[in-house]
Amino acid sequence: FRVDVVEDFKEYTLRDYYCWLKTYCCWYKLKLLDNAAYSRLRLLEQSVAIDDKMKK
Repeated sequence: FRVDVVEDFKEYTLRDYYCWLKTYCCWYKLKLLDNAAYSRLRLLEQSVAIDDKMKK
C-alpha cells in the first residue's frame, strides 16, 4: 500500500511540475513576443519621426 501512495505522489508531483513548467514557458514566450513587438513599434515610430524631420 505504501509503495502505491509514494508512486502516485511522484506521478502527480511530476505532472504538476510539468504543467507549471509549460505554463511558465508559454508566459515567457508571450513576454518575449510582446517585448519584440514593442521594440519594433518604437523603431517604426522613430523612423517616421526622422522621415518627418527630413521632409521639413
